[in-house]
Amino acid sequence: MFASFHLPYIDRGQGPTIYHGIMLKQLAMLGTQQLALIADEPYFSLPAPWGQEISLGDFRVRLPGRDEFDGMLRFAIPRDVFAPLDQRCHSHLDALRVLLSEVYPPLRNALVEILETLTQCEEIEAILTWCNVPSLNEAAARFNLPVIHNELGPLRPPLYQNTTYFDFQGVNGNTSAAAEMSRFCQEARQWHDFEPLTLAQIRELLSVSPHVATASNEPPEFKAGVALQVEYDSNLLVFARGLSNFEAIYVAQKDLRPTQVLIRHHPSGQALYSNALGVVDDSADSVSFLRRCETVFTVNSSVAFECLLQDKPVWILGDSPAAILSAERLAALGEADRLLSLNYLFLCYLVPAQFLFDIQYYRWRSSRPSLQEIYRRHVEAYRQHKNLHRDAAPNRSGSQPEPLPHRLYQVQWRDARLCQELEQVQAELSQRTAELDENRQALRDRTAELDRDRQALRERTEELDRERQALRERGEELEQTRQEAARQALLGQAVRQQLQETIAELGDVKFTKQPTPTSEQKDMPCARY
Repeated sequence: MFASFHLPYIDRGQGPTIYHGIMLKQLAMLGTQQLALIADEPYFSLPAPWGQEISLGDFRVRLPGRDEFDGMLRFAIPRDVFAPLDQRCHSHLDALRVLLSEVYPPLRNALVEILETLTQCEEIEAILTWCNVPSLNEAAARFNLPVIHNELGPLRPPLYQNTTYFDFQGVNGNTSAAAEMSRFCQEARQWHDFEPLTLAQIRELLSVSPHVATASNEPPEFKAGVALQVEYDSNLLVFARGLSNFEAIYVAQKDLRPTQVLIRHHPSGQALYSNALGVVDDSADSVSFLRRCETVFTVNSSVAFECLLQDKPVWILGDSPAAILSAERLAALGEADRLLSLNYLFLCYLVPAQFLFDIQYYRWRSSRPSLQEIYRRHVEAYRQHKNLHRDAAPNRSGSQPEPLPHRLYQVQWRDARLCQELEQVQAELSQRTAELDENRQALRDRTAELDRDRQALRERTEELDRERQALRERGEELEQTRQEAARQALLGQAVRQQLQETIAELGDVKFTKQPTPTSEQKDMPCARY
């Protein structure tokens, strides 16, 4: 069984799971029984065409059903693992740079716990990853597990046979290419009956379009060309050796005028440079671009591989599997070493894309075959895919027809491309539908919350109305009490006035002293009458 690690948390403005499609292709090729997934939760909840066919290169493969996916081994990395990273970094790009270039202890510790649980219940052959993640490499080393780094290769249709990267050490940067190239050159000299392919033969073998296979004799129009790259890609973020697209232009401009420099923007690039720095390229493809230049400069674009294939001097300023063959280094090699190095880079290091996530190939590579065995298997795969037995019958005009296998390959590629675009549209539609459902549910929840608030407000209003009524009634009572008090005050005032008048009247009365009655008068009951 293989464990597959998918870079969590980072979105680069493209959504939280930019490698979701890679996970689906792994599931289609390796199956749920031979794969354990390690990612954060969004990978497991995004919609996908479960149980349906998807395009994978030149092939159509079927995804497992949703129930089968839910039942497989999956390990979710807790979101709080990245809380310190949120505080440390200003943006997702900063966080991505940290994860791709440093050991981030919270992630390493989480991966150690997951791998400890996983290795106790399953025998893991290797861990698959699409990125350089030092935390993953350090965690895997504790369990003696190899890490297989994959990525889309530099040569792709419609100009070339499709290629991919396969490296036990790293991808894009920090790769094994330089060391393995040196070992290949040393060992190849000892191989019996080995004759390296010439550069023209390599170009013919890997090309699909006759435009690429044939060398151009036209003189270059520009002294230098600059192949720019996607600004937020890991190649520039982590493996550029501190350089940027802007600085690469100035490296190419040294001792030249802007009119002598041709600048090719990347189709997915965000920054567009004006003609003030150089002439903006409008070539139909990358090969047409590099043929217009005497020398090409790039940080670490895949165009560097095309330059080497077209025998065009290229200055590779950043870290790259092809950096060992940058113009200043390639010029120091002898012809034999130069040819062996090119054979290694294109036919041994690069892998035919039909082997991507092929379980038999991965197990074979995990057994550590010799470089000679890898080289021969790749060359045979390229030859079979290209089908060198072409139909050489002339057409009615007497001109040589385009080879049938080439036309078939083009039709297959166009079909695969259309299917892939349809798949992307379906995935985007499913994701948009899921987002709308989430928004609809959020709106329902918000409406319910507003209804609760409205009801609470209504109840509070009624409570305030009751309090207002009670206050009104209490005010009326107080008013009655005040009026009664006023009446009592008036009554008191009237009584006081009456008493004052009575007292005044009594003040005017004169009293006379009556004589004391005699004893006889006292004895007479009615004497006083």
